[in-house]
Amino acid sequence: MITSSFPRYRGDLSGSFLFELFKRVANQGHVVHVITPHQDRLKKRDVMEDVFVHRFTYMYPTYLQTLAYDYSIPENIRKRRLTFLQVIPYVLFGMLECIRLAKKERIDVIVAFWTVPQGLMGVILKRIFRRSLVVGAFPVELSLAMSKYKFLVGLLKKTFDSADLVIANSVYTKKLTAVFKVPSSKVKVVYPGIEIVNPVKTMKDVSGTRRRFNLGKSSVILAVGRLIERKGFEYLIEAIPTVLLSVSDAVLVIVGDGPLRSMLEEKAKRLGLERQISVLGRLSNRDLFALYAISDVFVLPAVLDSDGNTEGLGVVLLEAMSMARPVVASKVGGIPEVVVDEETGILVQPEESAELADAIVRILSNREMSRKLGKKGMERATRRFSWNAIASQFSTMITKVAQSPPVRDQQNTQRCISPVENESGFSLEGSRG
Repeated sequence: MITSSFPRYRGDLSGSFLFELFKRVANQGHVVHVITPHQDRLKKRDVMEDVFVHRFTYMYPTYLQTLAYDYSIPENIRKRRLTFLQVIPYVLFGMLECIRLAKKERIDVIVAFWTVPQGLMGVILKRIFRRSLVVGAFPVELSLAMSKYKFLVGLLKKTFDSADLVIANSVYTKKLTAVFKVPSSKVKVVYPGIEIVNPVKTMKDVSGTRRRFNLGKSSVILAVGRLIERKGFEYLIEAIPTVLLSVSDAVLVIVGDGPLRSMLEEKAKRLGLERQISVLGRLSNRDLFALYAISDVFVLPAVLDSDGNTEGLGVVLLEAMSMARPVVASKVGGIPEVVVDEETGILVQPEESAELADAIVRILSNREMSRKLGKKGMERATRRFSWNAIASQFSTMITKVAQSPPVRDQQNTQRCISPVENESGFSLEGSRG
């Protein structure tokens, strides 16, 4: 498996969903090798719970390697323009490591997450070693190609044409692939999973958690995620004054870090809400799930950002639901695939602070409603999104692809397009610029 993001150490959140998936695939009898970029002071070779990790160096000295990790590759380039110059050595040395490993080990199938540049690397490997190729696609790269980096459109189409199977992380993402003329039959949806945590066990130290985070007996509104535009946290902050009119003891706790942190903290200060809003930065999984356990409502106010990107699914929603927390979220991207409106949570229109406030107040003011939403949400999350079930599904797909002869590139650009494309509402010409 080739990826730009994989845990650098135990407990690291970078690419953690891939680790959770592939360690379970390995447990089912497959031998899994992961090729991922090196970072300064990391081991070049590692074994993480039966997953063999190979990290390739692409810059010398190694402390100069800044293309991957911390943020996504597009974000890292945006933060430091000269980082773009690392793309060529990244692809070159990454390919050399892939070829070295493919010659040494018996490779049955090539899996590449994300399409750029890993998917393109997979296409080259497929042609050299004549092995089947599986490509994992995500909304961020597809949206950026449709809006900002249109020179990538041709590369993405070529990658998808060459792939034997395309994995989408939601139905929303599958609809996006239709814009690139990918046949619906080639795209399979594999949702990110969640680790099922016993909420009763996690709630044993409720008073200790509240004391540690200075929450007292407040009604806790929890939000978790990278502090970036598409998360929509500014609209949640704007909703808090209205919430306080009905629920005077409400506090908002935001867990996460990112480029918009200072802006969000300044916004809270301007509204005079320094005591009611806390931005905690990144936390360990243990502390995060302790906060899930004591929260009264979880909110994901996602929006469509200026690059046309939004939530492909919303894994934090699944985590909160698995802890029997009632949720409020925007009706955008893949979120409606997780939250059933008025059954497992409440969906609101994006960028609508008034709707957010109303939904939050409804839950905080009605314990019975809160309990029912939390119960139904937990049932849905644990039934449909457990890692073990998802890994079994993915493993079956990989086995089937590995046992089939690799498909040749589909050169006929006039082929019939899946009905999904016509219903998707997306087009390359009409996408946001």
